Amino acid sequence: MTKKRGSAKHGERRRNRAPNVPDIDDPLIDREREELSAYFASASASDECMTISMLHGFLSAVLSGPMVMPSEWLPQVWGEEEPRFESEAHMGRIMGLLMRFYNGTAAELARNPLRFEPLLDVTVHDGAEKVDAEAWCVGYGLGMTSHEHAWQQLMQDPGTAMFFYPIVSLGMRGSDPETDEMLADPEAYGVNVATLGKCAGVIYMLWRDREANDNTGIAASRSEISKVEELSLF
Repeated sequence: MTKKRGSAKHGERRRNRAPNVPDIDDPLIDREREELSAYFASASASDECMTISMLHGFLSAVLSGPMVMPSEWLPQVWGEEEPRFESEAHMGRIMGLLMRFYNGTAAELARNPLRFEPLLDVTVHDGAEKVDAEAWCVGYGLGMTSHEHAWQQLMQDPGTAMFFYPIVSLGMRGSDPETDEMLADPEAYGVNVATLGKCAGVIYMLWRDREANDNTGIAASRSEISKVEELSLF
């Protein structure tokens, strides 16, 4: 019954909104995502402001773990300096894009966690494209800082630690010579990058399972783990 009431309200809100004004639940189209990314890189935002890829990783973690209110995570997006806007309308536009990006990421995770796709940077060198996962993984790590103790429990549990390995490894390049040497191999790098989405989806399911069991455990149910084991992550 609750779902039906929610759907009715959602439909009513869509019917009554102003023409050509996107709903807060509408996912960003490519042009809008580029607009938000351009603002992050502009002089109106601080040098510490996240990139769009870092933001996607950050929100992926924020939306997976214990609840974090926007008032808590928004300052991390901007960095040390408050963002500047040309007008109230401009502020509304950018904040609207940001919240729709948040809601879109939430919908992606909830719809099919095991097919979740990280928004990774792509660079072009000598005409060839190369995927760079570092920003996304750094953002994911930042997203775990709000409830660090709870995240540490999940990361240190023998049954679930493996799913954090690619995220941590790719996000901390330059801090461990042995890991750096391994990731210097294009094949090893590609394998780790390819598992990021599945690992993020599994971590999301682990948290949902913990919530369903009143936070009494940190390992997913055997039925969920069996699904994951069939994926041959590594």
